[in-house]
Amino acid sequence: MTNHESPASLPLETLSEENDDFAENQACVLLGDLKDSGSKTRQSLLDVWKKPVMGRLEAIVSDIKLYDYSFCSLKTPQWIVDECFALSATVSSSIFLGKYRSPVFRVSYETVETVLCPTNTGNHWILFILKPFTKKILVYDSLPANLHTYKVFLRNWRDFLQALKHPDYELWELVVDSNVKQQDNYNCGVFCMLVMINSY
Repeated sequence: MTNHESPASLPLETLSEENDDFAENQACVLLGDLKDSGSKTRQSLLDVWKKPVMGRLEAIVSDIKLYDYSFCSLKTPQWIVDECFALSATVSSSIFLGKYRSPVFRVSYETVETVLCPTNTGNHWILFILKPFTKKILVYDSLPANLHTYKVFLRNWRDFLQALKHPDYELWELVVDSNVKQQDNYNCGVFCMLVMINSY
């Protein structure tokens, strides 16, 4: 789905289902244990979920437009629209490339077993898989770079955690999986998607 498709093309009966307990739980899963302004963020998401899906523009991040149905697609595991995936990639790319802005609230991810972070370096896609329990970053790069490049990615991730005031930021390690290489110059994004689908 693209940003230009009508919200009528979405399964709105699914997106509009009212289940307050599930919605509250899902909001906590998506946003983590947010402090201070985080509770306002969670409430804002719940407020959007409670409104009828009308195709309202709710936010613009970089060049990504997020509508009410974009946020509603996060309410259930059955349907997630393209702009949410694009937003996820934009956030993870900004972190690993060291271009993130200072966070305004603390995000807690310690209860999450795996976080998938597709990252675009400008002309290439790399998949970072975060393992908070073991403090490891698994790197799946179909066009392996030099060791220095990966050290920069790790440093940027640690800097991000330090900005969030996580005491364990120095414990994180990076593990590169170089077993699979693409045979062309344009299928790196497909490679990342296949790893996500086949592994998780």
